[in-house]
Amino acid sequence: MRNVVSLIFGSEKDLPHIREVVQLFDSHGWRRMPNDIYNPAVIDGQIAYGIAAGSAHRDLSGTIEYAQRISCNADERGDRLIFVTCIGINDDASGVIASQTGNRVVALPPDSKVYSPYPKGIAVYPFSEDQNRSQDITFASDWIQREFDNPEWDYADRQNWEARTKARGNLDTLRAKLGRDEIQF
Repeated sequence: MRNVVSLIFGSEKDLPHIREVVQLFDSHGWRRMPNDIYNPAVIDGQIAYGIAAGSAHRDLSGTIEYAQRISCNADERGDRLIFVTCIGINDDASGVIASQTGNRVVALPPDSKVYSPYPKGIAVYPFSEDQNRSQDITFASDWIQREFDNPEWDYADRQNWEARTKARGNLDTLRAKLGRDEIQF
């Protein structure tokens, strides 16, 4: 079983931040996989990461396709996968990726002002008031390492999936009520 991180950024404006995240990952000995997150050189227990660009606003279908492909590849190989989104201005991609894949997502945007409420199951690491990026990136990478080491990984996944399934059921119920004109406006 390999541990895989998919690091996603949204635009060139995010590059200074993503470079800082990459430097920290490299300093932890995580292995960067250019172009192929599933390079066979990565051994079991080692953390590999790949970098991709994505956006829920500018390329929703492409972002979903990428996330689902990476998620399916991880499932087929029995690997553990965590997405890390480093997207500025508006980070709707974190919620989209979590809802479309069922994987853990760490939202690590370059600016704390982009935060909005995230769906259940998304670990959000906001920057501190003094914008201490290094401290918060370290905190997030430590959390990722603990998650990969968590012997209850599968149990936690089932709990998150059950919460998402319940939330989808609530939405379906609401849609049905709207369709039957049971909600007055």
